[in-house]
Amino acid sequence: MAHMGGSGGKGGDTARSVGFQWTLEGLETLFIKSKVLLDSRAAGVEFPLSGGWMDIHNLEGLRSLATQLKQLGYTGMHLIHPSHVPVVNQVFTPTSEEIAHWQGLIQAMEQRRGQGSAAVTFDGDMVDVAHEETAKTMLELVKQWGILS
Repeated sequence: MAHMGGSGGKGGDTARSVGFQWTLEGLETLFIKSKVLLDSRAAGVEFPLSGGWMDIHNLEGLRSLATQLKQLGYTGMHLIHPSHVPVVNQVFTPTSEEIAHWQGLIQAMEQRRGQGSAAVTFDGDMVDVAHEETAKTMLELVKQWGILS
């Protein structure tokens, strides 16, 4: 498991070393978060994690950061306070809608493959084997986590 320490917390070591001014939006740390994520993936890290959120009372700020990290490709966060656990779990746990989408995508690809093709229009998007493999990976994870039997 990889952890990106020094994720750019307000007034922390990374801010001091780099010299950026911290903002709630986190644009000043986007490159750092992206670089560490890409380096982690290149090193074969299966579940890269990011650093935590320092403001124990600002749960909406935490939700915003967790959402940004999930969108970048992180799989979770290290947390410093118990009140953060439900928020981060909610953000990183796949929804029933996401699960249904992955299941439908796989089914659509299997049907299309039976017709001799490797791509299909699904939910308005062109999807292919890469999308199908992502869906299979995600469904396998939710099975391992006990979300889907």
